[in-house]
Amino acid sequence: MTESLRGKKLSRTFHKHFRQELILADQQDIIHKIKSISEELGFYFLQNEIEAIDEFYSQNSFLDVAILGQFKTGKSSFINNLINAEILPVGVTPVTAVITRIQYGEKVKITVFFSDGSKKEINTDEIEGFVSETKNPLNAKNVSTVDIELPYLQKFKGLRFIDTPGIDSLFKHNTITTKKWIVRSNIAFMVISAERPLSEGDITMAEEILEYTPELIILITKSDLFSEDQLNEISSFIDSNLKKRFSKNFKIFRYSIFKNNQIYKKQITEQLLLPVIQNLDSEYCKIKDYKVNTLSKSCLSYLFLAKITLEKDDAEKNNLKKLILDEKLNSDIIRKDLQLIYVNYISITRDTIYKVLCKYEKSISSEIQEKLVKEYINWKGNISKLSVRYESFLKSNLESELRAVILKEQHSIKDTLDKANRHFTNYLNSFRRRLNDNIFRVLGMKLNEENKEISYISIILPDISISRVFDVQIDLIWFLFPVFIFGNMLKKHFIKQIPQEVEKNIHRLTSDLTEKINKEIDKIRLECFKYISLELNSIESILASQKNNSFKIQSYIDYLNPHSNT
Repeated sequence: MTESLRGKKLSRTFHKHFRQELILADQQDIIHKIKSISEELGFYFLQNEIEAIDEFYSQNSFLDVAILGQFKTGKSSFINNLINAEILPVGVTPVTAVITRIQYGEKVKITVFFSDGSKKEINTDEIEGFVSETKNPLNAKNVSTVDIELPYLQKFKGLRFIDTPGIDSLFKHNTITTKKWIVRSNIAFMVISAERPLSEGDITMAEEILEYTPELIILITKSDLFSEDQLNEISSFIDSNLKKRFSKNFKIFRYSIFKNNQIYKKQITEQLLLPVIQNLDSEYCKIKDYKVNTLSKSCLSYLFLAKITLEKDDAEKNNLKKLILDEKLNSDIIRKDLQLIYVNYISITRDTIYKVLCKYEKSISSEIQEKLVKEYINWKGNISKLSVRYESFLKSNLESELRAVILKEQHSIKDTLDKANRHFTNYLNSFRRRLNDNIFRVLGMKLNEENKEISYISIILPDISISRVFDVQIDLIWFLFPVFIFGNMLKKHFIKQIPQEVEKNIHRLTSDLTEKINKEIDKIRLECFKYISLELNSIESILASQKNNSFKIQSYIDYLNPHSNT
């Protein structure tokens, strides 16, 4: 290459990089401006969006490729297979509990980041102990993220694959963890199992992803389970329904770790991932611009509303306020409505849970009794030691059996919580639609529409309580009861005690879960009212705008409008 050509190439590279730096600086200015506008004019409802954008801007070393979807759709298996490494734990029950980020590094390095800000380097064989639901139930170890660096991912350098917990399993904390990361994703794979193509939950997730992520790819996993004709039918079903809902085309890929694997892997790598890597800087600018544009649209909708109201005199404004914030949008009435919803659901929580758990009482008792009979033969020691061992045995087995029941009956157990959440979420979105309809009817414009979902935590299995085998201090008088004489009687006593302990702990579990679920329902109620209050306060602030703000508001509109694509 001649010096002249080399110079031109370097010049083009410099100017391209310089233009991208200007774009990023411009985007940052827009965010700061929207923050200022929101604080000055009382656009309280923009706070969550602004915080989400700030969080995204704080990390810019990689393009995050988020793997999102319902639980048990094969997300972790897909990543393992794509990068040719069995690095992520997989299983037949919901496994992933913690966000795991995988990227290129000069050497193998696994770092666990904790919620308190501390971190720890671990070995590859320790990963499951921190990221899986089995080894780290309910994220008891307070892990924030796990970062995995692998030297053989050099061809994917610049991308960071994000393995996320599945949506809508029993473990609701997994759903919350994943949804917090949706706003931070740059490119998103929405994984749909060919066994259950496109649920309403998938549609909702797609809406949330598209709000902040321009590139949404549909990945149909477990395609080996169906014939080519069936796969075409599944793909067509997904494609047509997504088009109907979003009026746009989506890239749809198939995947299987068993059949046609190399073909699928090559398609995704060459048609999607490598082109992104080759244009990493421009892709990063495009994604940031998309996120800022979404925030700008939300802010503009409030500004346009403020502009229209500024043209009214005080009497007209008061009349507008009455028409827009009618009796059904009165905060006192809304608070009472939400309280009624709350009371209705907490009144049925206990019965719902107990009906689910009590039907397992006999089977759990029988299962533990059978295990005791088999294991008791090998127990050694005096009566005091045998009693202690029995208590430990019973506690361990009861925990295991009750956890298994909760996992099996996850949908039934959290039924009241899910229904309450849907009811409050529908109420919230119904409120927003009614408010928007009123604004449109009175002023001829609408706010930027956005459905909200209220998050809540998962249920937690309480500690198991085991009564003492004997009321007296057997450790003080054990020598009076030789095992070779009383051993068989002791075994029968143990066996007889098991059903009582099972019944007691099922009642205890029912009470504990009832308390936790009802607390969560109340939190949802309060969260719902908080969202509504923010929206009402924003509208009231706008309706109270003074005429001397007219020039300022128009200048804000002029500033944001070129960036909003409206």
